[in-house]
Amino acid sequence: ITNVLKHSQAARFEVSLEQKPEQILLRITDDGRGFNPQEFHSGLGLGLMRERAETIGATLQIASTPDQGTTLTVILPRLLTPSTNRTTPVTPELN
Repeated sequence: ITNVLKHSQAARFEVSLEQKPEQILLRITDDGRGFNPQEFHSGLGLGLMRERAETIGATLQIASTPDQGTTLTVILPRLLTPSTNRTTPVTPELN
């Protein structure tokens, strides 16, 4: 959200959290200036976001087009626990 406020020049943004049986999705979408995700960007923002996602076993997807806004999606897989048939978030081992 900090990047949206600092860099996007968005008129609005939306944050959603969706729980599905196989995964949890966190999505942040804005209507700002967007950027080309394939180009190098100075600063630590996107790299740190990706690293934080990977630390918890999630992936970060970035969809952005110049002048058309940006959507960041964090996807956290869930595992089916055999004894209870309930799903739980995947948590990495911290050593």
